[in-house]
Amino acid sequence: MDALLAAFISLQVSVLVLDTRGPDRDHRDRQLIAHRLRAGRAPASLRYEHVGSATEPLLSLPDAYGWAWGAGGRWKKLVEPIVTLIVP
Repeated sequence: MDALLAAFISLQVSVLVLDTRGPDRDHRDRQLIAHRLRAGRAPASLRYEHVGSATEPLLSLPDAYGWAWGAGGRWKKLVEPIVTLIVP
């Protein structure tokens, strides 16, 4: 999350939609993001929320691209032209 938030500063990201992972984990995410915002390590204008993938179908895209990248070979070649940022 730290690397992602740091990248958001340079990319001028203003909205982050996270796939919900349950009340406890969502709470920890919110705490971390709020802490990074206060420390200036995330875009000051960042709005963020957790939603379920049933509510936001686009949340399935990172999983699909991540799977194809990790599978390598033909699958990686298919998504490579579309992937612009890999956050370690």
